Amino acid sequence: MPSKVLGIDYAVQIFADGPRDIVVEQNTFKSVRLLYTCPEFFKVFQMKFIDGTPENTLKEPNSVVITRRYVDIMFGSVDKAMGNQMSVHHYTTLTVSGIIKELLDNTHLYDMK
Repeated sequence: MPSKVLGIDYAVQIFADGPRDIVVEQNTFKSVRLLYTCPEFFKVFQMKFIDGTPENTLKEPNSVVITRRYVDIMFGSVDKAMGNQMSVHHYTTLTVSGIIKELLDNTHLYDMK
């Protein structure tokens, strides 16, 4: 735990999953790679937000942050994505709570997506 290690303020776990099918309305997007993490993620990793804030995006269960690229592919626009839902394999419903710019190519997170 970070509170027990001097000099560590936050710690996060990241779980890479996929490829998974994502359903938005009646459209299925195949083989989407997913990353699961905790709300503290954005305290450790600085991302550029298009909509939503790092402080509020992952606070609710089953909330999701997606990149602008996936917004364009799945929803068509930022306005249509924020607050709307997608499902993973038709059983887990996720609500879009934040939209970020694409990850940089020089990050190890790039290999996980």
